[in-house]
Amino acid sequence: METSIYRREYASFCSEKERRSYAEVTGRNIGADEELLEERYADLWARDHISDLSRALDETSAEFATERAALELLLAAAHVLYVEASARSVADELRACEQGAKWDEIRLQAAEEARPKERRALVRRALDALAACDDLRAERLALMEEAARTLGHPGSVALYERATRAQFDELAVAANGFLARTAERYLAALRARLRFDPEYDSSAEFDLADELRFRRLAAFDPFFPAEGLLPVWRTAVERLQIRLDQMPNLKVEPIFMPHGEARCFAVAPPDEVHLVIGQGTGLPRYASLFAEGGRALYFAWASRQMAARYPELIHSPDRAPEGGHAALFRRLWCDARWIEEVRGLPSAEARRVAHATSLAELHAARFWCVLAQRFVAENAALQRSEFAAALADATGFERTAAALQVEVREGWQATTELRALCFAVMWNERLRTRYGRAWWRTRGGRDELIDVWNVGARYAVEELAPLIGAGALDYDFMADAMLDCLGDED
Repeated sequence: METSIYRREYASFCSEKERRSYAEVTGRNIGADEELLEERYADLWARDHISDLSRALDETSAEFATERAALELLLAAAHVLYVEASARSVADELRACEQGAKWDEIRLQAAEEARPKERRALVRRALDALAACDDLRAERLALMEEAARTLGHPGSVALYERATRAQFDELAVAANGFLARTAERYLAALRARLRFDPEYDSSAEFDLADELRFRRLAAFDPFFPAEGLLPVWRTAVERLQIRLDQMPNLKVEPIFMPHGEARCFAVAPPDEVHLVIGQGTGLPRYASLFAEGGRALYFAWASRQMAARYPELIHSPDRAPEGGHAALFRRLWCDARWIEEVRGLPSAEARRVAHATSLAELHAARFWCVLAQRFVAENAALQRSEFAAALADATGFERTAAALQVEVREGWQATTELRALCFAVMWNERLRTRYGRAWWRTRGGRDELIDVWNVGARYAVEELAPLIGAGALDYDFMADAMLDCLGDED
């Protein structure tokens, strides 16, 4: 298949996948089922077409840097699609098994449950039901490993390292340093938060059910009603001197959606991007909206010319660039001054919110560090009990071995989250240095954001950070910056 045709088909496939997801979330019926969609685009992961892409890359001179970078991503995307297709039937069975156990529903119920015994009982029952899915998880991973080797990779870790353009061994070392650097302050702040709170049973070890409740940040619900979601987002974007009413390509849609989670759907960026906003209450819903809103702006301001010529630089297998923009906006909730100005909270309350968000962000970062380390070790270096102990040390919440399979994300997603977060922290510091602490209401800050959004995923975050003057990604700096945010509470 000619590269130009492959690119056109790849763009169409990504667009249709996003449109289907958007239709599913918003309750629209678009007809074609998932199986027919996969069948329609199966040529994208056919081995002969993957070979065509590899040959095209080999024949492209290093002088054409953008073409080579784009082809690298396109080939990596084809490899990922091939590996995912190899395990699709088992993945479908696994999805049905997990849906039957109602884990997503019960996890949300547990997060809303203020009584320790009741939420722990909910989680225990769900984990017991999910045990039936363990064999399917193992089978899926084995099929993906075999498929990755078929493509010439030592394993799936090497495949995803190529797809994300990162050095995973270096990231694992950095993650270990981050854990060591933040451990004492994080655990002290967590204990201070939970020790005397009646919502947590301090007579027993804090466990996964308590962790779900901790992430919920329910104590701040009075400050974050459902009806305030969209007005606060609009206020923040207006402070940045961006006019949403002058962006017809970005459709902001408040709808009734379970649990109030915001979602960005890059259907045909930059021409058609949807930001769907649910009606939930609570600080995590606001943080979710800002993350997805940052992602939506990233796609809506992408270069139209680049999207047409190199769709793989928009729909990239390396999601750290878009994730970095999401994290930059989500972490505005760690800034008490911003909260006071945009949300209109009194200074003391703004500091409390910033501290709580900062602690939750640090919790997530430490969680991702352990997942990334295990993934880089190719899922074999730690037994379940050792892995559970490592997560307990990192997060402060105990986990049974049974809890690992359902709560742990795909490891390569953890590497993406870490890289995106480090980029966001360093970029925020660069923006503050150049435009002042309140960069989020300066024209210069806005213009720089748009310039970076314009390049999409042309550069890995490790390449992009020095190009915009933020310096090389530094996880020690990220640790210190996140610890500094914990000082925002009285």
